[in-house]
Amino acid sequence: MPESAEIEGLKAEFANDIIGQLDDIERPASGNLWETYRLKQLQKLLNWDNTNAPNWNAKTRYLEIQHEERGNEYKDRLVLSIPADVV
Repeated sequence: MPESAEIEGLKAEFANDIIGQLDDIERPASGNLWETYRLKQLQKLLNWDNTNAPNWNAKTRYLEIQHEERGNEYKDRLVLSIPADVV
């Protein structure tokens, strides 16, 4: 279903508002909201084309509290990896 001009206008207004609130370092030169670092990382998370990559299941599986070999995989894990480092 094609999007109406009104919806396109609202999306553009939203993107412009968000971009306007970014500091100069984060603001994309292209003016495209999807060119920001954070949204590029979100795109990587939402991209299902990577499921055919070698070791994809092992890299993206749920961590376990009682893993057979590794024990508690959450222990000493401070932050999540950046999506670009995993895919």
